[in-house]
Amino acid sequence: LIDADEALRLGLVNRVVPPDQLQAATSDDEESGELTFGASVPEGAEVQLTEANREPILQDLDSQIKQMSDSYGEIPPGVALIFSCGIRKTILGSRATEEREIIRSYLGDKPFLGFYSYGEIAPLKEKEKSFLHHCTIGTLFIEAKDLRFDGVTNSSHSVENSFSPDTLHSISKNDLIQKVEMLQHKLKREHFKRLILEDAREQNLSLMTTINQEVRSLYTALEKEKSKTDELLLNILPDDVAEELKKSGKVKPIRYESVSVLFTDSKGFTAIASKLSPEQLVEELDFYFSKFDAIIDQYGLEKLKTIGDAYMCAGGLPVASNSHALDVVKAAMDMQKLMVRINEENLQKNKQTWELRIGINTGPILAGVIGQRKFAYDIWGDTVNIASRMESNGEPGRVNISQSTYELVQQEFVCEHRGKIMAKNKGEIDMYFVEGNR
Repeated sequence: LIDADEALRLGLVNRVVPPDQLQAATSDDEESGELTFGASVPEGAEVQLTEANREPILQDLDSQIKQMSDSYGEIPPGVALIFSCGIRKTILGSRATEEREIIRSYLGDKPFLGFYSYGEIAPLKEKEKSFLHHCTIGTLFIEAKDLRFDGVTNSSHSVENSFSPDTLHSISKNDLIQKVEMLQHKLKREHFKRLILEDAREQNLSLMTTINQEVRSLYTALEKEKSKTDELLLNILPDDVAEELKKSGKVKPIRYESVSVLFTDSKGFTAIASKLSPEQLVEELDFYFSKFDAIIDQYGLEKLKTIGDAYMCAGGLPVASNSHALDVVKAAMDMQKLMVRINEENLQKNKQTWELRIGINTGPILAGVIGQRKFAYDIWGDTVNIASRMESNGEPGRVNISQSTYELVQQEFVCEHRGKIMAKNKGEIDMYFVEGNR
């Protein structure tokens, strides 16, 4: 036995907690997760958590008692004093008697007695196993020559000699036997009830552990699926629109006073499509449209839809912008430059070339999501129709814009006035070809 200062000096423990500051939880509420302590826990107290199960406690006890019994030396002990924590008894419950059986198996006929005390020593070294109320037990061996009971050597004293029939007073033997039998019967009945409750508790704990694991697994899987769903929704709809749809289940259409709409179309698409298999055609369109996606992302534009070989996007929504007309025209010019470069490469490889018409118009629109299935963010209004006419009345390799768009970009781009061009169902409309930057 060594004192706390010596234990610290030898490095057996990191620090020593005074007994009045060391306490363990005496019970727990599985539903609320609350722990009950025997005294108040001060604010800022250090809490150490450990798992305490009956089987490991008994297994470690067996190992420790064996180790101690092997270290008797030449002179065997006359008696053993055993100290353990009171919480340990609570944890073991009806199996507390197994502690005595384990100790008896090593001590043989040597007498021993024990005390449940307040707190235990437990190593607090970093990354080492915790033994609070779990696997520790203190044993003090006393040699036989040192044992005395009331001044008489233990060998000549019997516990039975300390009792006398006079101490029973007027209680008859039969009454005493009946009372003892009745108490034994009650004790067995309560013991049986406790065994049932402890067994049920262990089964419930095991079941709860399994359920918690399954719930965590399902929750993780649900979070992954939710993340996939959110990612898919954000890939279909603008961020703000997707959030509104998730919260309310619908999207209220919004009017924008000024938005620039871009349409593209491929010259001779029908003839090109007839020369390719459906798989080849889809592969070609995916290649070009993916390139277009990257370009409009660069300018903060919103992709709206593709229909066959047509590609549609817009600037100035869902977040309003003062530069939407410039941004859309810049994106259109980059698309045409991209087509020139790819067509040059395709000609060298004797592959099919594509010629692109692009039309742009600026004006008010209404934007939102309609319907209850297969949601798609879309825009409506005459501005969209005129943008489509800009594309259909354009020329391959060029960017055709309306008067309203021209007025917003003329300071940065050189444009050629084409005059008034007849547009289907719209009459004559002023149109301009964008030649390049000023």
